[in-house]
Amino acid sequence: MRQLISYGIAFLGPAATAGSQFLLSLVLLRVMSPDLFGHFSFLLVLSLFSLGIWSALFSAALPVIVADHDAARREPRLATLFAANLLSMVVVVPLFAAIAWGLGLPLDTGLPFSLFAALSLLRLFARAHAYAVGQPLRVMASDLCYGLVTIAGLPLLLFADVQPGPTAATILAVSALLAVLMFGGGYLRRQFARFPEGLVQRYLEIWRTHSGWSLIGVLTTEATSNAHAYVVTLFAGPAAFAVLAASSLLTRPVNVVLIALSDFERARMARQIAARDGAALSRSLGHFRLAIGAVWLGTALVLAGVLLFVPRLVFPPEYALSTLALGSALWMTVALVRGLRAPESAMMQGAGEFRPLASASVASALVSLASVAGLLAVAPPIWSIAGVLIGDVTFAVCLWLKAWAWRKSRAMVPHPGPAPLEKAAPW
Repeated sequence: MRQLISYGIAFLGPAATAGSQFLLSLVLLRVMSPDLFGHFSFLLVLSLFSLGIWSALFSAALPVIVADHDAARREPRLATLFAANLLSMVVVVPLFAAIAWGLGLPLDTGLPFSLFAALSLLRLFARAHAYAVGQPLRVMASDLCYGLVTIAGLPLLLFADVQPGPTAATILAVSALLAVLMFGGGYLRRQFARFPEGLVQRYLEIWRTHSGWSLIGVLTTEATSNAHAYVVTLFAGPAAFAVLAASSLLTRPVNVVLIALSDFERARMARQIAARDGAALSRSLGHFRLAIGAVWLGTALVLAGVLLFVPRLVFPPEYALSTLALGSALWMTVALVRGLRAPESAMMQGAGEFRPLASASVASALVSLASVAGLLAVAPPIWSIAGVLIGDVTFAVCLWLKAWAWRKSRAMVPHPGPAPLEKAAPW
C-alpha cells in the first residue's frame, strides 16, 4: 500500500501535465491544418530533445551528488550544477526562435514557444532536485499547476477567434512559468544565487564523471527514439510527420508513466545503491515493472476501443483510419519495449553508471537510423515506426545484459534495513 501511495504521488502530477498536453494536442489536431500541426509537433519533439540534453548535462547527476554523505564535497558540486544550469539557458531562447523561423513559423509563434522551451528546462532541473532531496509533493504541485493552466487556456483555441499557433505557444509558456514559481522562493533564490567561484573547473569534473557519458546516451537515445521524426520531416515533409504524430497521441499514457516513475525511482534507487540495500533495489525494479505493465495494458484497451468504436471522436477525417491503426499498434509495441527496459535504465542512472548506458544507446542509435531510413525508402512513412522499434529492441537487450553484469559485479545482497542517508557508504 505504501508503494502504491508513493507511485500515486509520483504519477499524479505528470498525469496532469501529460493529460493537459494530450488535450491540447487533440484540440490542435482539430484547429490546425495537417501541415501546421506537423510543424508544431516537430517543435515539440525538439523541445523534448532539449529536455533530454538538459537532463544529461545537469539533472542526471543530481541523485548521485545528493546521495553523497560528504557535505564538504556535495554542497559545492550542487552549487555548480545550479549555476551551470542557469548560465546555459542563455542560448535556449534564440536557438528555438531560430529553429521556428527556419520551419517557416512566424515570430508571434516562435518567440513564445522559445520561452516555453527555456522555462521547461528550468522546471526540469527543479523537478529533478525536488525528487533528489525527497520532496515529491513540490513536483506534484508544479505539475498540477502546469496542467490546470494549460487546460484553462484550451477554450481560447476552441471558441475564440484566435490564431492557433501563437495562442498555443503562449498557453504553454504561461503554464511553464507558473509551474516554475510553484517550487517556492527558497528554491528560486538558490537557483538565481550568485555564481560560485571555480564554476567551470567544478563542472568539468562533473562532466568527466557523469554528464559527458550521460549526454552521449541522450543523443544516441534520441536517435533511437525519434529518428523517424527527423528523417520523415526532412524527406517526406511535415504533413507526413503529422500522421505519425497523430497515431502516437493515444499511446502517451505509457510514456507519461515511464517518465514519472523513472524520475521518482532514479532518486530512490540512488539512495538504495548508496546504502547497498540490494533487497530494496530488487523490490523497486519489480514494482516499477508491474506498474508499467498495468498502465500499458490499460492504455492498449482504451486505444483499441477508440479505434474500433469512436475513431472520429479523436481523429479528423483528413487522417486515414487504417494508417492510424497501424501506427498506433506499432507505437504500442515500442512503448512495451521501452517500459520493459525502463527499470534497469533508472537503476543504472541512479548508480551513476552512464558509460554503459551510453554504449548501449550508441548501438541502438545506429540500428534505428539505418532501419528508419531503409524502411522509408521502400515503404510508406508510417512504417518508419518499425525502424524505431528495431532500435529500441537493440537498446533493451544491450541494457539488460549490462545491468545484470553490473548487479552481479556489485553483489547487491539484501541489507538488514535501510541505512540513514547520512551514514550510507559511497558507492
